[in-house]
Amino acid sequence: MDQELIAYLDEFFRESSRQAQEQFSGFREEVNQQFAVAREETAQQFAAAREETNQRFERIEERMEEGFRHTGVEIEGLHGEIRQVAEGVAGANERLDSFREEVAAEFKDVRASIRAPFENLDGRVRVLETQVLGKNQRRGKDRPPS
Repeated sequence: MDQELIAYLDEFFRESSRQAQEQFSGFREEVNQQFAVAREETAQQFAAAREETNQRFERIEERMEEGFRHTGVEIEGLHGEIRQVAEGVAGANERLDSFREEVAAEFKDVRASIRAPFENLDGRVRVLETQVLGKNQRRGKDRPPS
């Protein structure tokens, strides 16, 4: 080959190589810029999503706290009502105990009042049976009247 051709080809390849390196450098810079922009956009999106999530959690937390306060108020209200029910039950138990004592005393009185007549009842019935049977036998009847 001719020296001029070799020199021309060397120059052509050097120039092509330099242009390729410049193009690749430019391409690299462009890609790096696009990545930087994409990273920044992604970071902004994550920050916005994080902020939105935090706001949602704050709203949920506020609603939960409000619900807890409301439940606490209702529980306090129930304490008073439960206390009233307990007092009513205690009063009913006292009345029931008093009623039991009264009924027991009345039963004792009734038992005492019927004890004397029933203690002698067996003897009195025998006397009556003897008298009735004796009269019936004198009349000729074998059994007591019905």
